[in-house]
Amino acid sequence: MPHADPLRTPDDAASDIPFFGREEELAALNSCLRAAANGTGRLVLIEGRPGIGKTALVRRFLRLADHVTTLVAGGVEDETALAYGVLGRFLSPAPASASVATAEALRERADVFAAGSCLLDRVSCLEDGRTAVLVLDDAHWADTPSLRALAFALRRLDTDRVMAVLTVPDLGDARLPEGLHRLLDDDSTLRLPLRGLPVAQLAALSAKLLADPLPLAAVVRLHEHTHGNPLHACALLRQVPPALLASPDTDLPAPRSFGLLVVARLARCAYPTQQLVAAASVLGVTSPLPLAARLAAIEDPLPAVEEAAAQDLLHLPLTVGAPSLAFPHPLIRAAVYHHIGPARRAALHTRAALLAEDDFSTLKHRLLAAAFPDPPLAADLAAGARLAMRAGSGATAALLAGHAARLAATDTARAQLAVEATDALLHDGRVPEATEAVGALPGDSASASHRYARGRIALVLGEARDARALLQDAWTRCADPALARRIAEQLTCTCLIQCSTASVLHWANLAQALPPTAFGSGMLRFAHMAALGMAGATTEGLAHMQGLPDRVLVQEDDADLLIGRGVLRLWSDDVEGGHADLRAALPLCRRGPAALQVLGGVLLGEAEFRLGRWDDALLHLESASATCTDTGQLWLEPMAYGQTAVVLAARGEQGLSARYLHPLRSGNEQCHNELGRLHSARALAHLAALRDAPEQAVSALRPLLEGAARVDPGVVPWTDLLAESLVELGEYHEAEEVLGHLEETASARLRHSALASLGRIRGTLLAARHDKEAAERAYLDGLGHADHVRNPFERARIGLDFGAFLRRSGRRSEAAVHLRRSMAVFTELGSAPYLARCEREFAACGYGGTSISTRMPPLTPQELTIARLVTTGRTNRQIARELMLSIKTVECHLSHIYAKLDNSSRVALINRLSAGR
Repeated sequence: MPHADPLRTPDDAASDIPFFGREEELAALNSCLRAAANGTGRLVLIEGRPGIGKTALVRRFLRLADHVTTLVAGGVEDETALAYGVLGRFLSPAPASASVATAEALRERADVFAAGSCLLDRVSCLEDGRTAVLVLDDAHWADTPSLRALAFALRRLDTDRVMAVLTVPDLGDARLPEGLHRLLDDDSTLRLPLRGLPVAQLAALSAKLLADPLPLAAVVRLHEHTHGNPLHACALLRQVPPALLASPDTDLPAPRSFGLLVVARLARCAYPTQQLVAAASVLGVTSPLPLAARLAAIEDPLPAVEEAAAQDLLHLPLTVGAPSLAFPHPLIRAAVYHHIGPARRAALHTRAALLAEDDFSTLKHRLLAAAFPDPPLAADLAAGARLAMRAGSGATAALLAGHAARLAATDTARAQLAVEATDALLHDGRVPEATEAVGALPGDSASASHRYARGRIALVLGEARDARALLQDAWTRCADPALARRIAEQLTCTCLIQCSTASVLHWANLAQALPPTAFGSGMLRFAHMAALGMAGATTEGLAHMQGLPDRVLVQEDDADLLIGRGVLRLWSDDVEGGHADLRAALPLCRRGPAALQVLGGVLLGEAEFRLGRWDDALLHLESASATCTDTGQLWLEPMAYGQTAVVLAARGEQGLSARYLHPLRSGNEQCHNELGRLHSARALAHLAALRDAPEQAVSALRPLLEGAARVDPGVVPWTDLLAESLVELGEYHEAEEVLGHLEETASARLRHSALASLGRIRGTLLAARHDKEAAERAYLDGLGHADHVRNPFERARIGLDFGAFLRRSGRRSEAAVHLRRSMAVFTELGSAPYLARCEREFAACGYGGTSISTRMPPLTPQELTIARLVTTGRTNRQIARELMLSIKTVECHLSHIYAKLDNSSRVALINRLSAGR
């Protein structure tokens, strides 16, 4: 049964901190408790810095433990000289006066062994049938005689139903007696070193304590500042206003109680040491020792370094090259920095700006020294922001532009700079911060800059109709060529997701006629090429690329062009060429706009899906979907999630596929996000078709016929799926109309991929109408077109449907040839539903089917990807780096793979997969 909290005291500040996580540590403690309950005494040592949650962990463990009796005591710093004070609390856990009397009695005997025997007697007298849990919190503050007596007792409890738990900051603490130290360092002792809370749990803590949860970026900054220490993080969440916690411009302070301790240690130092520590705090958590000494005006800094190290204020880490100073913890630096006062801080930053050896450091210190509007500094910061933006550092650009706006002298200048900061935030994928910044823009809300900023936010949120209205209004009001260029770029992207290709080309041409700007979208040329591809003008689009160098020579600035060429090749059936361009472009996007990163991953995944490289496709699509979510690119969610869902459904992972479809927004039509409608409807229909629900597929796709979604057949293949579902429902006349329009477009543009699919569906339609000769010609025509383009999945589907047709026509031997080829492809792709259909048809031909379970290992897509990387000889570390996972996650996946396949080694895994192929 749960117990009262024996560790809580009236002045225990940590007891008010919500408890999060620590599942592994609690599991380890419960395992020890079970061992102790079975008669094997266990000793547990919990280590961690003050405030890390040692006491909270023990408290939670005791609350959840059943059938235990607890003996709890804690060391107190002021009572370390009180002999047997801690042991007295163990022996008399009643009133404090009783424990004092017990301690006095023990002191009179002055016998450690006798005192230890008393503790053994106390444990043996505990209630029968329960396990004794003995807890010594803050053992490093316990008096030495008690610790020696405790060590004596613990050595004699290894066969009793006793579990002892001690907490200390560090086992190396010199205050622990040697005998106890050896006991705690023994292999039989369970040592639980506590680290800070991870970012996710710190986010949960902030949500618990604040009315509105902090943005993820603010939580990450808080985590870096506190190292995840729950006590310090909780103190800051309660002491610092949420707006300051969320602001990236704020230099976070230390918690008040922690700051007082640091300031007290600083006050014990000599004046030169105080000067050096203050100078180091101005330079950052780490700083070059020579620079810190010059800033502090100290000729010989080593004595000051030595004294600061003795007070745990600074240390001199071992480094290659010039020596550097470092604060042991960011909170120590924060405590010193905020203690020295604003006037002195400004003076030190002014001097640091003069001593700095690079432009960025000079700018940073000038900024931190500024307290009032400073137009020259604002201009320099704005110039620095533009340089950072051109270098692909949206975070730095947003920071500098935001500071420049604060220091500008007029509302107009402040608004212009604030909008540039918003552009940089959106480039970096920090949509909530950008939205908040737009809401706080100074100046006229009807101005071009205001309308532009609101239009940008609307676009990212997928509100294409509102975005277009705001941006067009901004265009009519704009007199600034740099802003006009940015407006036209955003209108290009807005019209693209509306599938309004003529408007895309119009705005793209207007944008390209204006001077380039550092705060551009980074998407203009891609959008231009994509619009040409959607309109079927791929030849014209590729002609624009004549000046683009070989893909291996393309630089980051031209990543959007390379993606543009890749997508034109992909949509015009040069799948291998498109894949090569997109694969080369993806690494170039890493410092580009968040939207371009998503698009690069999605389009590469689509190319890999068509090429039959489904493992790679899922890897890139799932990564792009995660980036889409993390960076708030709601306008691209239908594309990323929809394409991922299609591949998962084709694999037979219908549950995972449905999970990707669930968050897709239903308001794409109302928002005029036609491209989103295309991808969402196609994915929903694909999943419905695999569930043998053609009526649901038609319901999802039929509305697209009335919209502006008739784009090139190679862009988002959906009309063939609609026609196929109509045939299944017996709606032959409507299916004929859909096929006729698509065949006309595909034939005019010679889209072999579309014509191959249409041949398959046309054959099925004609077979349903009992025109066998025409049906066979259609199937053969589809196979002929399939020979002109790499798409093994579609070719296998033609073989499956043609084989089924031949079997029903009594031509079983011919049918088996096509079905056997298709089975091999579906097996290699890992397409469970289509393989199952193919096996049924093959068996109906009179041949033995091969069960999917014997051909394909029952692995998830991620497990299968990792398993196949193992077969290439990669190490766990290499796999983790390639898949952007932790090594521990890779090891966890491998343990699941071994269990599922009944393997115990990498060699066995390689042999199994090789045989499975």
